[in-house]
Amino acid sequence: LGSPYTGSFNHAKSVDERYPRTVLKNDRLRVNVYLPDHRHGYYRSCRFDWSSMVGPVELDGKVQMLVDWRTPHDPLNPEHGIGFAFEFGMPGAVDPAGYDQSVHFLKLGVGICRKES
Repeated sequence: LGSPYTGSFNHAKSVDERYPRTVLKNDRLRVNVYLPDHRHGYYRSCRFDWSSMVGPVELDGKVQMLVDWRTPHDPLNPEHGIGFAFEFGMPGAVDPAGYDQSVHFLKLGVGICRKES
């Protein structure tokens, strides 16, 4: 089976300038961090924490990892996270406060969610 995560990313688009972001950098490393924004953010869907959108990461002027391979990017698509996209229910993740006590629970960076049965 093929995977979208394998192969070369040489033809991948670099940082998407349409979305608010900040850049952490030094002489060799450049890390793009997309900022959470409910109107203009890179990711505005419900699956992942909005504050975990990081990428691409460049080392010595070349894109090395966390490149968005989906084109076109859709900020409202739950599958279009990038970088360290993190959600509850993943191995090692801690369920959000109130998850076991109610049908509704708060997911930081997303809002109030409702559990499916």
